Amino acid sequence: MPAFAQAPAPAPRVTMNGLIDNVTVWGSNAFDLNFSSKKESLWGSRTRGVFSFTGEVGKAKGVLALEFDFGWGQVSGSESVASIGGGATSINSSAGSIGAQQRSFQSGGFDLNNDTQGGIEVKSLYVEFPIPVIPLPTVMRLGGQPFQTTYKPSVMATGDYGGVWFSTVITPFLKYNFTFAQAEEDDVGFRANNNFFRGDDFLVVQSVDIEPFKGLNLRPLWAWYHIYGNSFSESRCRLACSGLPFNGAMAAQSQFTGGVLPPTLGNYRQNSQEERHYFGIDARLTLGPFYLDPTFIYELSNVDVYRGGGHPGATVTPAALCATLVAGLTQGCGQRVHQGTNSFLVDIRGGWRLGPLLLEGLVIWTPGDDAQHDSFKSTKVYHAVTTDGGYGLSWQEILSPGGVDYFTGNGVSMGFNTGLGRYGRRTIGTKATYSVTPALDVNFKVSANWTDTKVDIDAPASSPASGSFSVAPCGTPGGNVTSSAAGFGAGAGPLGQIAGSPGPAGSQLRAAYNACLASPFGENRFIGVELGPGITYRFSPGLTFDAVYAHLFTGGALDSSYFDFAGIYRNRVSAKDADVFAARVRYQF
Repeated sequence: MPAFAQAPAPAPRVTMNGLIDNVTVWGSNAFDLNFSSKKESLWGSRTRGVFSFTGEVGKAKGVLALEFDFGWGQVSGSESVASIGGGATSINSSAGSIGAQQRSFQSGGFDLNNDTQGGIEVKSLYVEFPIPVIPLPTVMRLGGQPFQTTYKPSVMATGDYGGVWFSTVITPFLKYNFTFAQAEEDDVGFRANNNFFRGDDFLVVQSVDIEPFKGLNLRPLWAWYHIYGNSFSESRCRLACSGLPFNGAMAAQSQFTGGVLPPTLGNYRQNSQEERHYFGIDARLTLGPFYLDPTFIYELSNVDVYRGGGHPGATVTPAALCATLVAGLTQGCGQRVHQGTNSFLVDIRGGWRLGPLLLEGLVIWTPGDDAQHDSFKSTKVYHAVTTDGGYGLSWQEILSPGGVDYFTGNGVSMGFNTGLGRYGRRTIGTKATYSVTPALDVNFKVSANWTDTKVDIDAPASSPASGSFSVAPCGTPGGNVTSSAAGFGAGAGPLGQIAGSPGPAGSQLRAAYNACLASPFGENRFIGVELGPGITYRFSPGLTFDAVYAHLFTGGALDSSYFDFAGIYRNRVSAKDADVFAARVRYQF
């Protein structure tokens, strides 16, 4: 009997890499949505660790990536984890079931006698391998893995997902890429007995990598995002979203009431089936000391939404205004509206190195809706699939997430939403980095920022923690003035910020109402100028010290009208400047 010779199996190999960040941050007036009420400051520290384990056998490999985020000191009701959740898809996403977080993105605290439990975040768990049955060289990846749909992060889909990715090399200058990401899974279907009402939400991305000549890379892409009802919060609008349809609470709530609908369930119901498409091109040009990275993405989508009972602050919608599919199954409340989205994102970055000096520039433009526009019928506000809170990373420290403390600068939401609430964004910025020695860099950055449309600074926020840009404009249908015949901001409109009638003459509520009536329009575009210096010192192998300071000279778009803690109405209060200082020691291995 003939023997078949077999090559010896390749020896398995296991490696580990990762980082440990220790960060401290101080700031003033930079941590909520109201720059007019300068009431908050912060000084805190935290530790993040990321550890990636890779096991390889031949050309196949499996990867496990773990992440830890802990504050210094107890940051919640216990030293162990809070339920932080990632959005509507999280099974246990109602923060506070174990202990509510004091500050976002910290899953626990190192206090006295550390015994912190359960703070492990599994970021990746996948296997990658070549596919031998396909005649062209193809690599496939299965499992929980990072997005790699665009060259530039956070412009369409960034972060992690569960699904499939593969890439096929057609020629040395042409490559095809495919991504399938499962955002939500309807494992059991709608069930009245367990309050499960999620649908099958998924994302398909196809792109082609083209290299016409050395130094130029082009990636035209098309993506289809199918959303059934509520979905991952960041895919719709995560912060400062008033005036736009509300995605709904992340925690599971019963919609099988048959009578009334909890207002926090949102404006998207079972038959709110959204078909969203992205068309775009991402490019990289490198010519010696010069680089240029332009990105253009166009978003087109259609979905049915309901005006009633959808927003925090709204009252429960009466059963008479709700439609039902069958007895005991509420379909939607209020007027059913077909919303169309036509939007885009333009992001151009470039730089030139002159010896030890690197000069870089940035231009951003994404459109917004006018203050009086009915955004339930149509909108120009751009929604990425997920930016992972990182849009504009390192170009700003306050208006967008910073490069040193990458958690703080999300107060005004532009790290998640790309624009300022419903009003869009226009930004120009520059950075200068000078290498004093191979181990020491000093830098300075400055950016000027505007909204695309004017902010209604008379729109009253119900508390000093919110600003006018983050609440429903005065003149929008369903907004503060025209929400219902019952009165100013009454709950029959989904976006009412203040329940009840305009109030008696001379009352604080009537003052807010009159201010809205007098000017139900947008007034200001200028967000402000942010600037500041920073240093990077690589003082030992694997160890880097970074420090940055930023000051925001606020503009009129951040002026706000609001009710203070005593219930007194404050109209058109000028925004105050903001400051942030952050320092970090990073160990990378």
